[in-house]
Amino acid sequence: MIEQISSRLIEYRKLFFALSILSLFLALAGFQNFKFDGSARGFFKEDYGPYMALEALEEKYGKESRAFIMLETQQADVFNRADLALFEQMTLDAELLPYIVRVESITNFSHTYSEDDDMYVENLVEQADSLSDQQLAKIKQVALSDISLVNRLVSPNGKYVALSLEFNIGKENQQEKEFELVEQIYQWVDELESANPDINIYVTGDIVSTYNNAWIVIHDVSIMIPSMFALMFVVLGVIMRTVAGVMTAVLISFVAMLTGMGLGAWFGITFTMMTMNAVMIIITVTIAHCIHILNHFFHAYREPAASKQQALLESLHINYIPVTLTSLTTALGFLTLNTSDLPPTAGLGNVSALGVLASWTFSLTMLPALVMWLPIKKPVYSESKLENLMQFLASWVIKRRNMLLLSTMICAIGMGYAAAQNQINDRFSDAIKKPHKFRTHNEKIDQHFGGLYNYHYELPAKGENGITDIEYLQKVEAFTEWLRQQPEIKGVYSFVDVIKRLNKSMHGDDPAYYRLPESSELAAQYLLLYELSLPPGVDLNNQVLLDKSATRVSTTTAAADTNKIFEMQQRVNDWQAANLPAYMRKEGASMAVMWSKLSYDSFVKTLQGSFIALIAISFIMILVLKSFRYGFISLVPNVIPAVMGFGFWALYDGELTMGLTSVVIITMGIVVDDTVHFLSKYKFAKDNLQANTEQAIRYSFKYVGTALWTTTFVLVAGFSLLVLSKAVSNVELGILTSSIIFSALLLDFFLLPPLLLLLDKHKKASV
Repeated sequence: MIEQISSRLIEYRKLFFALSILSLFLALAGFQNFKFDGSARGFFKEDYGPYMALEALEEKYGKESRAFIMLETQQADVFNRADLALFEQMTLDAELLPYIVRVESITNFSHTYSEDDDMYVENLVEQADSLSDQQLAKIKQVALSDISLVNRLVSPNGKYVALSLEFNIGKENQQEKEFELVEQIYQWVDELESANPDINIYVTGDIVSTYNNAWIVIHDVSIMIPSMFALMFVVLGVIMRTVAGVMTAVLISFVAMLTGMGLGAWFGITFTMMTMNAVMIIITVTIAHCIHILNHFFHAYREPAASKQQALLESLHINYIPVTLTSLTTALGFLTLNTSDLPPTAGLGNVSALGVLASWTFSLTMLPALVMWLPIKKPVYSESKLENLMQFLASWVIKRRNMLLLSTMICAIGMGYAAAQNQINDRFSDAIKKPHKFRTHNEKIDQHFGGLYNYHYELPAKGENGITDIEYLQKVEAFTEWLRQQPEIKGVYSFVDVIKRLNKSMHGDDPAYYRLPESSELAAQYLLLYELSLPPGVDLNNQVLLDKSATRVSTTTAAADTNKIFEMQQRVNDWQAANLPAYMRKEGASMAVMWSKLSYDSFVKTLQGSFIALIAISFIMILVLKSFRYGFISLVPNVIPAVMGFGFWALYDGELTMGLTSVVIITMGIVVDDTVHFLSKYKFAKDNLQANTEQAIRYSFKYVGTALWTTTFVLVAGFSLLVLSKAVSNVELGILTSSIIFSALLLDFFLLPPLLLLLDKHKKASV
């Protein structure tokens, strides 16, 4: 039956080629639905619990779509006329940015003071260039003594000040609007720095992060894909020594990649930085298929009596089952990524699976047509140095099988122990590789104010007085003060600071009265008076609900490790349980907390998916190879490479980020390729050539060894190109995946044959 299929693929090559081109154009039409999401929120499912909590909080207090701009002065501090005037103008200019809803800085800070029993609410800084020395000193004293400003909008030494900008962009054409906005901010900042060489300005924020992530993808696609094709062209040219063969492999891989991406867009998959790695995966898998088919074709074609068609028919006959099996197992492995809680991981799996199926289709339809049409010179019959090396290696492995079996198992156990020492730790603020403008800016801001790590705690009130109830305010105050004592926290933004400041102002600005008022009635009166006195466009809606039923306490911290975040959140929960009534307790909402929890959740789900993939792939191999024994033997070289890879990672880095939790599944389908091809040739020799175990192993080394070296080199080289990426997750993925793929080759050469000699020594393959 396989011979008939192979014959038809050659006989009807024109029809199959035409259908392949038609399917390519249909897939390309899907790019009209292409969607990309470079934001951190793109990593969360809409029904993910922590994400729903953050969305619910933002629905009440405003969505956290913001930019954070820090100014650094070369003077002792910013409290001089020139710097304050510049910063005042920056604040005014920021209020003119598109989609802006709130601008916070020390200059427009709502400063309250009293005169003759009247309370006034004014901007802290107005017309800075005409201020007297006495007024400057007063502004400095207020700014550096107000606990709601220090470490949030001004550093304790006054050398750094910040603008916090909140935007309401809406969902229609959101990404396009965000990009235009960030580019406008960057242009504005560049002009300010050019006009004022004695200052430095740094920019961060979630919309700024999203913008830079998108540009990283553009960089990766424009740099890495051409580099990958160039590298493969050179490698294949050196190894295969045929322009036609190289052109065929590169063309089919390019077509398969476009088809997989187009089909993904058709199915509505949203692409992210992680999903775009499917490009590399599809190309490398396709190249592997082409190498196996072309390698055997050239082996057969160099026989003096063989025609091109006979050689191609033999190659298709030999490789149809292993190529089909590896495509099926690889696609199945990628599909199990849908067990992950990460939408980008699921997207990566689905696009890769579609691309692998396209790779299988084009390798069996376009490749035969191109081989028959292209002018391929008949190779001169001679054993290559690599083939001779494979024969030597086969003899060496057979002779030292016991030593190899023992040493590889000891090595696997040792690397398994090392792999267990890895720790899950993912700082999403470090997602971009150094050196990079955004990473530099964010780390600088992180030192003084905290960059992307913000935590929000909603505290519901109860009773007719709501948030002005004095007992409620006392509990919020206690929580606020406790937060400020925590070593990780840089700044705390709390409604009680407003009430305490109002109480001081209503008592002649006496510092002794910077405390909560004596009664709920006074607190309610102060709040009403304050809201009536606020200038247009300024309100407390980001801290207080309109119905006065709850307030939000917000904190900022420097970037923190995953375990540190969990430890801090547990401390918060424990403190609330011990000091707050049940109705006031609510789980904190934060992108940092969500990211950390998702890292752990995705790791657990991915392990489950890996187990499912392993069972499914083993079952398929048992059915196709028609042998439980071979299916069981194949498990060892398919599982241990991941153990070896993660053991190496423990020695190299030791920290697992979110992007690495899915590497097992990503590589499992790929590493199965080597095992399938080795076992299929081994079984063919036993079934058709009546070879014994040693002879079948030598046959496998001869006819698949060269191809395995070639495909592994191309795969490792391809994934290694990910180190050129500006995304840390891509760099880590490239390093770990390359190590696993290379380990798979070593195990197929040095562990699989000894296992076959041990477990299949006196047995013939089933007919």
